[in-house]
Amino acid sequence: MAYLVAGAIYTPVASGRMFLYKDLDRATIINAKILALFGIYAVYVALQTVVTVALYILYIARFDYASGTLLPAAGADIASDVASIAGILCAGVVTILVVAALATRFSTGSTKARTTPCTSM
Repeated sequence: MAYLVAGAIYTPVASGRMFLYKDLDRATIINAKILALFGIYAVYVALQTVVTVALYILYIARFDYASGTLLPAAGADIASDVASIAGILCAGVVTILVVAALATRFSTGSTKARTTPCTSM
């Protein structure tokens, strides 16, 4: 995720080439790219959720050790699971925002090609 964000934000900023955007402000372009990355992340989370639910219902629920429900019966356990899932999603959003902010200000190094071979061993 971090490499995708750094590559999408840093490369056009460092090269000074933002194709087809002569009428738009640089901040507008970067904000649009960040929103597009959030869209990609949302599609990823949605697909992962659908596949996980389908796998559980179609395959795992048949086993004796499975409870047959996606969430636990106790309210405190449900709250704990929902908080855990929300924390994971928020960590992805924070990662996108932090890497985008750092990629606009600093050379990331992750998008630059190595010019000398690595000979340390």
